[in-house]
Amino acid sequence: MDYLFANRRSGKTMESIKRSNETGARIVCQSQPQVRMIMETARRMGVDIPEPIIASRVREEAVRGRLVGRNGMYIVDNLTNFIEDMLGGEVILATDTPNTNATITLQ
Repeated sequence: MDYLFANRRSGKTMESIKRSNETGARIVCQSQPQVRMIMETARRMGVDIPEPIIASRVREEAVRGRLVGRNGMYIVDNLTNFIEDMLGGEVILATDTPNTNATITLQ
């Protein structure tokens, strides 16, 4: 898993769209308006991506034991919001042992 850290409005979503186009991974976001914004941005970029899915739907499908990604790969747009949505509360600390050394920081 790669990590992309950057400030708001710095191109994270565009990078996510590019990676989705390259890999077929489905973008997980927080709301239906975000789904529409991501699809519109992809259209303006001239790339095809799988339709993004809302985080709450991922949780519902996981409970049912259904795989919602086309190929089992996901790109999470705003990881903190995703984790808090899954847990139903505020995350005050998160640790991770990544399976890759790749960290991307947008300037």
